[in-house]
Amino acid sequence: MADALTYRAMTADEPLDAAARSIALAFGRGVDGAAGWIERSGRSAMRLIESGGELGGTLMLVPLGQYFGGRSVPMAGIVGVTVTPESRGRGIATWAMERALWEAREAGTPLSALYSARGPLYRRVGYEFAGLQCEHRLPLARIEIEAGDDADARVRGYEPADFEGVSSCYRRYAARHNGHLDRGSSAGAYVWDRVINGRTEAPVYGFVVEERGEITGYVFYLHVPPHMTEGAGRVLAAPDVCASTPGAARRLLAFMAEHKSVQRELWWFGSLTHPLLGELRDQVWSTKVMERWMVRVVDVPGALRARGYAQGVEGELTIRVRDELFPENAGPWSLHVGGSEGVVEPGATGGEIEMGVRALAALYSGYESPSALAARGRLTGDERAIRVADAVFAGPMPTMVDMF
Repeated sequence: MADALTYRAMTADEPLDAAARSIALAFGRGVDGAAGWIERSGRSAMRLIESGGELGGTLMLVPLGQYFGGRSVPMAGIVGVTVTPESRGRGIATWAMERALWEAREAGTPLSALYSARGPLYRRVGYEFAGLQCEHRLPLARIEIEAGDDADARVRGYEPADFEGVSSCYRRYAARHNGHLDRGSSAGAYVWDRVINGRTEAPVYGFVVEERGEITGYVFYLHVPPHMTEGAGRVLAAPDVCASTPGAARRLLAFMAEHKSVQRELWWFGSLTHPLLGELRDQVWSTKVMERWMVRVVDVPGALRARGYAQGVEGELTIRVRDELFPENAGPWSLHVGGSEGVVEPGATGGEIEMGVRALAALYSGYESPSALAARGRLTGDERAIRVADAVFAGPMPTMVDMF
């Protein structure tokens, strides 16, 4: 099967018809909409899997970053994995995913992440669930805000010239939350475009919070009609709500409460400790896990070097990894952590832990502690080494705001 297939990047001028058809059939959208999505996402990200000159499937390889331990780690986002109906049952998706991971490794990208429609497929090539996407729902009429000083915070409409301030505000917030995406520094970048301009034809409205001339919070939202809200009535759905100061969080809550005469709820994705929730007087919101996302550690030493670690935590341990696709990841790797940095060298030192590459993904993100993985038989090591690993990889539950 592998000899009959080719994997290549889409060229700048070739027709979109076949790729758009494959995406439309896989995700239940119109062909024109799928073609528009390819154009907006960038043809350079599209990969085509062909057999005998015919399209067998697609995937997109989107260059992103993901924050772990306060640092942005380069990450290859996998999007739009499809196999045409005529080509299913041949193992094309697995074959294509292996090629995409090899491409990411050759480019020096240490991580890959995706949202999974089929966990077994991605687990076969080394991905594992590594974090949550949580949706908060807040009744606007029940907003009561903790007392605080936000007299200097004012809200005004978003303008394109505000992007630098908005992106800076997001980076300050995202760096404190494991798993949040590094969206890049351009308003036209893949994820930022989806936040500011939306993923559908519905208009997105943006507002920023300024304190002493600095943008410290913002919201982008669209109106969702009652027939699309599961009986919740009229809803404001926010691709992103961000506050980097308590004053900005309180001002955003007050601003959203002013919509209550027409809208019933605000829905948005955010961390389990989102700043807006912390400024509410009572627990009037609901939170639901909408998705679990997956991570694949593509380059073990590169990934361990790239992430940050908790300030004040020091330790050393040896990590061994079982990885059938990339045997070079096996190690042993000596990890020395201190001053929020990790130094990785070949060889063994200190206590030792061993695991498969899938377990490493859950450990790396902080989704499962080394102790929890050991209790489930997915990690082995001496007791002291496991305790050191618990401290080194401790952090908040990894969450992601964005679909990509």
